[in-house]
Amino acid sequence: MQTNGVLLDDAWVDLCAELGLSVSVSLDGPPSVHDSQRVNAAGAGSHHDAVAAIERIQRHAGMEHLFGGVLCVVNPNEDGRTIYRHFRSLGITNMDFLLPVEAKLGPSALRLREPHALCRLPHFHLRRVVERKPSQGSDCLFR
Repeated sequence: MQTNGVLLDDAWVDLCAELGLSVSVSLDGPPSVHDSQRVNAAGAGSHHDAVAAIERIQRHAGMEHLFGGVLCVVNPNEDGRTIYRHFRSLGITNMDFLLPVEAKLGPSALRLREPHALCRLPHFHLRRVVERKPSQGSDCLFR
């Protein structure tokens, strides 16, 4: 199940665990990145709510099978290492990265600082994170 986490309380987490559902939370990075694109019904940034949901899932006894990780819409204006480090600081090891679709972003559409940034996005964003020597290994799952 994919959620922004805003309404994910303990009862929902318990129900998902009971049903054997994996729960992933949408999180685009630290507050400055996430809150620029994802707001709650009141128009305020939703980073705090998303992180609270992640922590709620992580505290659950069935966390190992319950937490599916985060789904991040990549912002080519931001440093991928900063986003990765933020996720790791939250104990996140499963990360899904999506390219942005401007048509779906609405009035707060992502504004690229340089033309054609999306064309080089995979190189720009995560190259230094995922290009590790085999001997270094990784305890993270990237998709």
